[in-house]
Amino acid sequence: MGTTERRQREKEQRRMEILSSAREIFFAKGLEGSTMDEIADKAELSKGTLYLYFKSKDELYVSLLSEGTEIFTNMMLESISQDMKAEDKLRSIGNAYYRFYDEYPQYFKILFLLQHGEFSDDKVDQDIQSNCMFEAGRSLNLIESILNEGVEQGEFTIKDSWQATLFVWAAANGVFTIAAEKHHEFMKEFNTKELLDFTMDKIISSLK
Repeated sequence: MGTTERRQREKEQRRMEILSSAREIFFAKGLEGSTMDEIADKAELSKGTLYLYFKSKDELYVSLLSEGTEIFTNMMLESISQDMKAEDKLRSIGNAYYRFYDEYPQYFKILFLLQHGEFSDDKVDQDIQSNCMFEAGRSLNLIESILNEGVEQGEFTIKDSWQATLFVWAAANGVFTIAAEKHHEFMKEFNTKELLDFTMDKIISSLK
């Protein structure tokens, strides 16, 4: 291995170590509660070295958002197959959503429960922002493609597939938003998976 390749590999390894440290800090404290000093300490680096790899705290955070969204979308894609009916595909991606919620609770929290707002271009590299948006779009595009497939096969009778996509997305997200409130005294006990299954039944019924 040449010197250039070795340095590139070392640089990528350092970048992954920084992301790992940032992941722990952000998962524990969120974006606003975390600092670059804490991340640098966790990574055992100077803050100056940190800025050689990531221009801001926001850029680190968006990198993790992109990472989590990619995991989420890939779980949905892996849950379906071409020979499945559109209805069954929707149920499968609903189940994949539940697995993501159950297996990656911290990613779920930063993706779906925390409000991020806009990240300014001067704080986040455009390629990193674009990759995050691309990953987010993949999940919605997947749902829309399944709905269009259902229309073509005569399973669904919707007229506006994008509006229906947002309806499916909002309904599913609502289940997990409510699930996040289960610890409050005013919330009666319920089973999140059963509520999701009930919601998917109602979604599919309405699409038909």
